[in-house]
Amino acid sequence: MAPASAAVDTSGTPSTSSGDRRPARVSCLKCRSTDHQVWECPRCTPEEAARLLRELHERREARRSEGARKFNIVDPTKRLTSDNRGSVAAAIDGIAVTALMLDTGANTSLVARGVLEALVQTGTVLRVNPVAGITLSSAGKEAINVTSIVTFDEVVLIT
Repeated sequence: MAPASAAVDTSGTPSTSSGDRRPARVSCLKCRSTDHQVWECPRCTPEEAARLLRELHERREARRSEGARKFNIVDPTKRLTSDNRGSVAAAIDGIAVTALMLDTGANTSLVARGVLEALVQTGTVLRVNPVAGITLSSAGKEAINVTSIVTFDEVVLIT
């Protein structure tokens, strides 16, 4: 294992023996000599040098665009077709509800108080357990102190 003080170069730029960060000299595109560049090549006309440089540039651009991630851009002038803000149709203990932030892969999910109130209105008996010392916090919001946990026998997301 390397000592903690060892520096690792991850820049990808080769360094010279003096330690400066200059790129390694590339070979001439015409004759492959490292003594000169294509625009200085005695075997190459200026027109051919320009063509070789243009082709090199096109190859690099093609490689760059192949590896680039493509993103969908949001158009702020278009209205959303739905007021759905991440809510999901779900059935909790057999009762249909619209809930936020349910995660079937998690051991615990945050459920809005309105979901619990809707379940109580249907006559569902909730198993509420008091807890202490649990705080939820999110970026830019005040912390929320959790005072109780409700356990459901079954949560089904309707897709």
